[in-house]
Amino acid sequence: MPRVRTPLEVEDLELSLDFIRFVINLNDSSTVLRRAHRRAPENVLKWSKSQAELWDTRIRRGEGREVLRELQQVAVRLIPPSERTFYAQLVRRVGRPDLGLASLSKTARPFLKNQTDQVEFRDLMVEYAICMQRLGGRRQALQLLKRSDLASSPEGQLGQAFVFMSEWDYEAAEQILRVVLSNPELSEYQRQIARLNLFASRVAMDALREDGESDLFTHLQNFDEELVRSKSIRLQAAVRELEAQLAIARSNWKAALRALDRAQEILRADPSAGGHLLTKWQMIYQTSQTGNFADLRKYKDRCLERGLWEIARDTDFHLLLFQFDARRADYLWAGTPYPHYRRRIEALLRRQQQSRIASSRSHQRAWEPPESAYEWGYSGPVFHVERGFFRGKTLLEPGSRTFALLRTVLTDFYRPQPNLALFGELYPNESFDPISSPLRIRQLLASARRALKQIPMHLLTTRDGIRVVKETQLILRLDLQPLVELESEKLRSGSDRASVRLSRLKESFGEREFSSQEACEVLRLSQPSLFRLMQTGLERGELSSRGDGRGRRYRFLSKSVGLRTAR
Repeated sequence: MPRVRTPLEVEDLELSLDFIRFVINLNDSSTVLRRAHRRAPENVLKWSKSQAELWDTRIRRGEGREVLRELQQVAVRLIPPSERTFYAQLVRRVGRPDLGLASLSKTARPFLKNQTDQVEFRDLMVEYAICMQRLGGRRQALQLLKRSDLASSPEGQLGQAFVFMSEWDYEAAEQILRVVLSNPELSEYQRQIARLNLFASRVAMDALREDGESDLFTHLQNFDEELVRSKSIRLQAAVRELEAQLAIARSNWKAALRALDRAQEILRADPSAGGHLLTKWQMIYQTSQTGNFADLRKYKDRCLERGLWEIARDTDFHLLLFQFDARRADYLWAGTPYPHYRRRIEALLRRQQQSRIASSRSHQRAWEPPESAYEWGYSGPVFHVERGFFRGKTLLEPGSRTFALLRTVLTDFYRPQPNLALFGELYPNESFDPISSPLRIRQLLASARRALKQIPMHLLTTRDGIRVVKETQLILRLDLQPLVELESEKLRSGSDRASVRLSRLKESFGEREFSSQEACEVLRLSQPSLFRLMQTGLERGELSSRGDGRGRRYRFLSKSVGLRTAR
């Protein structure tokens, strides 16, 4: 009787087959593009500049869904290299930045580390960075956009603003957008985009102020009238969504309902033009009127199922504003990697609680975010993530890339970590390649799954990246200020793994002597690997030794340099 393979073995087999296919196709970098755009010959659409301009106009008028279907039938390899930037812009605007990144990858590769003074390639690199940001590579995108040859262009500055807004840093975005709007070279459509995002930043910051901008709503309505004249349907829907958001924040429910209804009329023509955001504000409005929190919780669960990660996060936040729950507040705060969003949580929850305490004249203690550690779960065995420790065993070695993958994924409880973001964390000194880099991440993922198979927790892959789903009977203990500074480039890349191992030995032996055999048992290393580690410790001045051969003994010096603590 043939042996039935386990799911993990099947996945490893698929990974091996993927690797074979990758090696076979390595010399032809257009393979990914051909697969992404494979169509029957009679369905292939020809690219032309006039047709592209027509698609651009149709996107502005709210025909994004139909345009996407047509763009997917274009043979990208037949587009002139000088016009691929325009193609990437179009597919990004209709929700497929992955196609844009793949189409630009081969041309952009020589300019990732070398600056360019040619406008054509400058625009290409800006679009490449914006596609990276949309796919989750915010840090890589910002690093590229801040380069001197790109930072001065209005497109590059707009790209920087998009990155800051995706990190909820609206103050930094506002400063850049005001600089963009002062640029006389800006096109009319770029000016509209910059103004829209400036209004979005002002609305987001308005909620944090005790006294909001009195004329902000009027400015939004005036901008709305300008967009009506220019027939920019998608931008009109976005402005009316901002009007509803501002009205809800100020408890002006009649104005909110009017704005939501007007936005709904527009989005009937193009449901892809921000409809999910509109639905969120409609649900929040309904909850404010009915007080039925169960419907809003169900809506958040549906958002997670459909991959609307940031909407799910913000829905959780508004649930807290309606009905405070300390456990939910801790979960939201610990599972959000954006410092500016965390400050938003703290500011609005404290303001709300102070108001309730003042009105009830009670001495209820105000909520404070968790300071040093957070436990995700209520019961079951504890997995100490920072130590890779579970039920008396070290399953993951802190400092390894496999450990760094898990720790990076666990920085966000809502949004999966995309390949771009993971690659930037694990290989900070390398450039992302759409062909080979995802394969390297998959290899690390398979290694992490093998190491963690004893834990009732799953590393799931979604279309947006990797996320953790744990079972009920498990507690994940996370250090919010871990001893291992994961933001360190050396540690993220694994090059400073020796510091982690030496720190573990120092915890085990203190300043007493120990043999190489004892150290091997603690670290589970071979003798040659341990010998190299001990040599590193001796060269750094952290260790002393006496004796030779098997009788050699080691001791940590009293002024040994340990791991840096997180600040």
